[in-house]
Amino acid sequence: MDKNLFTLLKKYLSGNVTGSDREQINDWYDNLDKADARFQNPFEKRRAKDNLWAHIQAGTLRPARKPSLIRYWSAAAAVILIATASLFYIYNKPGSTAGQMAYLSVTVPVGQTREVTLNDGSHVWLNSGSILKYPAKFSDTSRLVSLIRGEAFFKVSKDHTRPFRIASDKITTSVVGTSFNIRTLRSSGLYQIRIMTGKVKISSGNALLATLTKNTGLNAGLYTGQKLALLTHNEAQPSWMSGNIMLQSASFNELADVIDQYYGVHIKSADPDVLDGSYSLTFNRKDKLESVLNIISSVNGMQYIRKGNQVTIK
Repeated sequence: MDKNLFTLLKKYLSGNVTGSDREQINDWYDNLDKADARFQNPFEKRRAKDNLWAHIQAGTLRPARKPSLIRYWSAAAAVILIATASLFYIYNKPGSTAGQMAYLSVTVPVGQTREVTLNDGSHVWLNSGSILKYPAKFSDTSRLVSLIRGEAFFKVSKDHTRPFRIASDKITTSVVGTSFNIRTLRSSGLYQIRIMTGKVKISSGNALLATLTKNTGLNAGLYTGQKLALLTHNEAQPSWMSGNIMLQSASFNELADVIDQYYGVHIKSADPDVLDGSYSLTFNRKDKLESVLNIISSVNGMQYIRKGNQVTIK
């Protein structure tokens, strides 16, 4: 995306574009999907959007005059074009920190935990099987990390000039300085957060799902971004940090996620009673898999068959 095309798009919005200019814009739009490939993953695209927003707030990109009703739809389309073009221009222009950002990734082996210290002084404790991606150094305008999978307890350093955000599929968690636990369960498609201190905003896209404070929490759809239920708790820190795992009225998919998280074993069932069941149990991450499976199968006299890393409950 060069600066000349960026200027043409701004002229298009103001209504001062010529026929040849319009043809050049149309050619660019037709190849927009190909251009989008320069972002290696959604995390980097989100990072570039942060830089775009910072430029807008700083006045680098100024809105055009309010369009008339007759030109509403064409103006709206032009706004989308300019926003997208700005994204690529800012991301790739010479000297842009977005294109030069170095990212680190931590993957926690099954049965272990990890503590990560970010360059702003924030601390993240990662549970078994979790993956966190974060920049080696935060930018001057934002602090964005991605909890790709698993569970993490965050203690975020205060910085009112750079809100701290965690991306988890369709859900974004925004804070300034606080402590909280985020849990993502991929089989059940569940996002869960519990606040220990401070205040946290949870959103999906442009929609605010909830503003949470100490001893409250939220369940939401990890893939849908839909608010499911508000929660209350009295934990000073998550029980998993001391090695204890507690499930209360968990679905079978949630149970399957937890077993996979701590033991790397996939459990399944074709029995409707098993699939529709509710599961409450407590175990320690040092417990052997067989003892945990025995607890699970003891509910309603169920049995299990294990073959390698596959367990069938019937």
